[in-house]
Parts: sequence; structure tokens; C-alpha cells
Amino acid sequence: MFLGLSPALPVYLATSASPLPPVAGPLIWLDANQETFADNDPVGQFTDRSGNGNHFTSSGTERPTFKINRINGRPAVQADGVDDGLLLSSLASCTDWTLFFVGKMVSDTGAKNLISIDDYGPDAVYILLEYIGTGHCATPTSNAVGVVASMGLGNNLSYCATGNATTHLLRSSDNAGGTVSANYSKAAAPMRLFRRGDGLYINYEISELLFYNSVLDSTQRSAVWSYFNTRYATAIPATP
Repeated sequence: MFLGLSPALPVYLATSASPLPPVAGPLIWLDANQETFADNDPVGQFTDRSGNGNHFTSSGTERPTFKINRINGRPAVQADGVDDGLLLSSLASCTDWTLFFVGKMVSDTGAKNLISIDDYGPDAVYILLEYIGTGHCATPTSNAVGVVASMGLGNNLSYCATGNATTHLLRSSDNAGGTVSANYSKAAAPMRLFRRGDGLYINYEISELLFYNSVLDSTQRSAVWSYFNTRYATAIPATP
């Protein structure tokens, strides 16, 4: 629902009808649909709706921008690819995990990190997902490309990545992706959106993100794909 303070300044309001994620217990749940910013407002906090207090914050010129009517008519938090980024100051160690999100690349500014956790030894930066150029994203292992999926300019896509000590999966809603053997455990460290600690900013927007401290099974993953399909009209891949 939109409510305008003036014709030029609509505000997206969360309502009691906002659905809960289909798989209970996310460690992090970011949902632009429940934010109350006006269109083009700077976002100082992307609020964690999981109840765990894992809010992502920013200040000054580094704040991304709230945008309405972006993905299937729903709002998103958009980073400019220059200096915007959001920070969760510390995320506890999580050997087994699942990451789901819906987003869109606004412009291609070259290979950039999208979601990363800093101070991961021995690689200095633990990258959950990055854009590697030529319309593709990847989840690197030991700073080398691991699993690759598509990330085309201007395409509304949802993604799922899972990891544990032996196996990792990445899949996009257009059914691209695969699995690779890798160790994706991590130490407690800051988690960042749209950048990493030493830079590499991306011009990207996210409408919703779910992060679980477990590897969801195929039935659970299918439920999240269907949930995103209903909200954002993103496709449901043949292989969940």
C-alpha cells in the first residue's frame, strides 16, 4: 500500500498482511516491503525482521537509497555502486547456512562484491556472493571462482546459496547454477551488503533477504522459491 505525504513523496507502508517467510527461524530477514521510508530517502538502517536484532546500518553518503515500485511493483534498497554499503557489525560463527534474496543489478560497473563477511581467515574476506562480470555472479572459494550463476543487467532474479564444511550450492531463479566442494564455514565477523570492507562497491538493489544458520533441504528451498514467486514474480527453478 502506498500513502503519499505529497504527490511527489509517496511512502511504502508495512501492513499486517505482510506474510511471514515460509520457513520459520531465519537468522536474518530483511524486507523492504516493511520499511517506512519515502521514495529516494537514504537508508540508515535496513531492519532485521527476524527478531534477532541483526540490523544493517549505514551513515552519511554511504547510505543506500530506498526505491518504490522496483521489483514486481515492490520497493527495494538500492546502492549506487560508488560508496554505498550496509554493515552488520558482527555475525556469529555459522558453519551451515542458507542465503536467499531477491534483487536486480542496476548498472554494470565491473566485478564487485555483493554480500561478504570480512576478516575470514585465512582469506581476509569471506564472499557469500559477488558479481564477476559478463552477466554472471559467483560464490568464490579461496578467492577463486567456485559456483557460477547468471546476474544479467536489469533482470529481476532470486537466488539461493547454501554451504557447509563439504558442499556448496548456488542457484538463480532462471535455473542456472550448480554445486562444488568447498569449506564455507566462517569466523564471527562483520557482514556487509553491496561492498566489502576494502571497497568493491556494486550498483545493485535488494527487496528481500533471508539468511538461515542451517542448510535448508529441497522441500524448504522450494517453499522459499514459491514465496518469492508470489511476491516478486521471479521464476521457480526446476532444480530447487
